Amino acid sequence: MPAVLIRTTFSRIGHSVSTSRNERVASGVFAIAGALFDSFFYGYGIVIGLVALVWYGTILHWDRGALGLIVIPVQGWAYWLRASLFLGMIVLLVAGSVYIFCRLFGYFFFIPQVNPAHPELLNWIVSLTISAPLIEESVYRFALCVPLVSLIGPFRTIVISGLIFGAAHFIWGNPGPDNFVAGYLLAWSFLKSGSIVIPIILHAAGNACVGAFAITMYYYPIFVVS
Repeated sequence: MPAVLIRTTFSRIGHSVSTSRNERVASGVFAIAGALFDSFFYGYGIVIGLVALVWYGTILHWDRGALGLIVIPVQGWAYWLRASLFLGMIVLLVAGSVYIFCRLFGYFFFIPQVNPAHPELLNWIVSLTISAPLIEESVYRFALCVPLVSLIGPFRTIVISGLIFGAAHFIWGNPGPDNFVAGYLLAWSFLKSGSIVIPIILHAAGNACVGAFAITMYYYPIFVVS
């Protein structure tokens, strides 16, 4: 599994022989502008995603493979079940390493704590595991990656998606190491699988783990520094 992250074959997302370069460039400009706008003015993700869907769908003739809108990933579900465990280990390793570094050198490291008796807990869980994955993946993977991959290739697209996604969470006041590394892995999973369903599921599962950890830390704050 580790070698597949470097030596990998990507899907045909963003590629169509009938799309002109001017259309692809205009789409690329819109993609970056839309992602940056959502980073600074959070709350417009649904609009950006819908505009991207109509625009890209029109120029790509609603080719679901080129749009990344297939339901079953190219490699099948068994592959992504194994891959999700490996990707989760990467995020956990990075987050754990940053935590240890901060503790060793006396830097502040925020550990979330959530009271399960809070009246807004259910809304928080829905936002964390449903709303956020759907909206953020529609912007930072679908709207951003579909046009860019045909212009600059998959690896540069992954870098840009990861950078903007990480910067957005920093701007939103959630600069966790998991967010900085997750953007790259989610972009890779989208372009590799050919399906937006995969990064949405991975994003939701990751957020669910963060939520469970935050609730656990409320009862057992073993990592929280007073």
